[in-house]
Amino acid sequence: MLSKLVNFLRKPLSLKAFCVLAALGILLLAWMHLESRIIEVRTEVMESPKWRQTDTPLKIVFLTDFHAEFMPQSVLDDIVKSTEKLAPDLVILGGDYFQHTPDTATREKLTVGLQKLTARFQVFAILGNHDYNSWGKGATLPPGVTRKMVVESVLKKAGVTLLQNEKTTCNVRGETVNIVGFSDIIQASLVGTFPLAQYTDSNNFTIYAVHNPYLLEIIKGNPTFDLILMGHTHGGQIRLPWIGSVCEIILGMDYVMGPKTISDYKLAYIARGVGSIFAVRLNCQPEILCVEVHRTRTEAMSPTPDDVTKSAPDISDTAPSNP
Repeated sequence: MLSKLVNFLRKPLSLKAFCVLAALGILLLAWMHLESRIIEVRTEVMESPKWRQTDTPLKIVFLTDFHAEFMPQSVLDDIVKSTEKLAPDLVILGGDYFQHTPDTATREKLTVGLQKLTARFQVFAILGNHDYNSWGKGATLPPGVTRKMVVESVLKKAGVTLLQNEKTTCNVRGETVNIVGFSDIIQASLVGTFPLAQYTDSNNFTIYAVHNPYLLEIIKGNPTFDLILMGHTHGGQIRLPWIGSVCEIILGMDYVMGPKTISDYKLAYIARGVGSIFAVRLNCQPEILCVEVHRTRTEAMSPTPDDVTKSAPDISDTAPSNP
């Protein structure tokens, strides 16, 4: 055995280098696959004068970018169990439930997983770009049936409330909470089509859920939300040391993941998502996001008449590229 190893080491450097690089490549791919299954539970804490309870915070869990074709049943089970342990008041799903048009088994897998959540919590959802016709065909559908219709059917069967450019109001332990859900602004061709002023509420906590973070660029100068939850980027999914991710390098995005304070008591968050394309990640674990909203420790200031009547801008006619 030792003689074989010595003979191997005596072979030309190019062959040894190739074998070493091949082994390192295999190890790297194995690690990237493993990392895609190691889901971080992240808690983000914010304050708001619109949450008036002093004893317990408002707790929201945000799950986005499932890409269920690449998600093993064990990972989906872990997501459900982790969410149950967090015991949120609200669960919001951020789109991209499938990579392509899903087959029957993949639809059923996600449906059963989501049913476990709706059995215990109020669950709301929006659509992402992959929930339309982005990225390939997948399973063959009958004439007249679209991928969007399939996704809507899965969510409905699971008992999830789908929001498509609409607001719903929830009662959480006596407090009113608004959830505004937007369809994917690129795939649904929503750019330049609707104002946001109608969703302004100066008295009650308002959550925006949108798949594509581009909406934040439109409204950040005059935000009408208290919390905006986004996905789409996967946090870059592959993050190279000292270089960054594809989103940052090629698309020029300077904000691809994590929290961002917009103004006093207003928070934006781009989640890395719970799934991944092709089940690989590097330096970018998938995450379950839990946002805790606490009553502000300082005396809440009443909004001025200008704050109440100020209009939000319409969405711009300029659309970004769709990664």
